[in-house]
Amino acid sequence: MGLQPMEGSVFPTAVTVYRLIPLTRFLRIRTAGGEETLEFIPSDTLFAALVAVLTARWGDRAARAIGRGFQEGTPPFLLTGAFPALPRIRLFPRPASWSPGPGKALRRLRWVSEGLFRQIVKGGEGSLYPSEDSPEVGERMLAKIVPIRMLPEERSALPGPMRRGREAAWRLWEKDFRRPAVVVSRAGRISFLYFMAMTRYAPSVSWWVAFAWGEAADLPAWPGGPTLRSLVEEGLRMLGEHG
Repeated sequence: MGLQPMEGSVFPTAVTVYRLIPLTRFLRIRTAGGEETLEFIPSDTLFAALVAVLTARWGDRAARAIGRGFQEGTPPFLLTGAFPALPRIRLFPRPASWSPGPGKALRRLRWVSEGLFRQIVKGGEGSLYPSEDSPEVGERMLAKIVPIRMLPEERSALPGPMRRGREAAWRLWEKDFRRPAVVVSRAGRISFLYFMAMTRYAPSVSWWVAFAWGEAADLPAWPGGPTLRSLVEEGLRMLGEHG
C-alpha cells in the first residue's frame, strides 16, 4: 500500500489527508460481530491496526506514546475511516440526514463525491449524476447500478471509461466476493479447500484517510525517538507492507 499526502482537501489546513494505494485488489474487512464485508476501513479498525504494527516494531513504548494523550484527554491526533477514492475524486459517506430522492437505487446510495458532500453540508440542492430521471437511456441504466452520486460538473474528473458510460467501469467493488484458498495439514499433508469472503476492487480504486493532528503530534514520542506524526506515518506504510 503506497502512502502520499493529498492536495485540495475540504478540511482545514491542520488536517493531513493521505491516499492509501492498495497493493492487492482484495481486502478482507468485516462488520463488527458479523460476516458481511465492507468496502471501507472503519476508523477504529484502522487505529487498532496502527497500534498493533507499531507495537510489533517498537514495543510497548509505541502503544504508551499513542495512548497517553487519549487517556489524558488531549489526543495527539484524530482520524477518519479510510474511504474509497478514484484518481481525482474522493468519496464521502452519504449523510444519514440527507435524502437524495425517490427510487430504490437512491435509497440504497451510500457514497457521494466531495463536491456533492460540500453541497449537502451547506444545505444546497441540485441535479445528480448519474440521474434516474435522465432522458438518456445509458445514464438511467448507470443510475441503477452505481454506488455513488456526484455533481454533473464533476463528471469530467472521472476516469475515461467511466466518462464514456461503460457499465463495467462503474462497478468499483464487489462485496462478499468468495476467494478460494488452500490449507495443507502438517500431519498427513492433506489439503483442504476453503473460501474467504472478501471485497474485490476495481484497479481505479484507492482509499483516503484524514488525520487531524494535535499539538503533541510533532513532539518526540519518547526521548530520542521519532515524532508521533512520523510514528503514525510509519505505521501506515507498515500496514501496506503487512497487508
